[in-house]
Amino acid sequence: TACVASDAGATNEIILDGKNGMMFEVGDYNKMKEQVSILLKDEKIRQKIANEGQKNVLSNFISKKMAEKTREFYLEVLRWKSIR
Repeated sequence: TACVASDAGATNEIILDGKNGMMFEVGDYNKMKEQVSILLKDEKIRQKIANEGQKNVLSNFISKKMAEKTREFYLEVLRWKSIR
């Protein structure tokens, strides 16, 4: 499913505007309306964004991947502490 979201919080860590979703500034309802209209009218864009979003989530945000990234982070912290 293609996604339209505000740029609040960490949304921009997941959504790359125009690539795997569409973003608008918080409170910019005209921009949100415009982006939703584009996705409703253009199946090609909607499908491209939906496919890219799914690829992004599956490669970066599934539990196993998140656990691996967390483990790598902690190992890096331990290595850094050991050389200080």
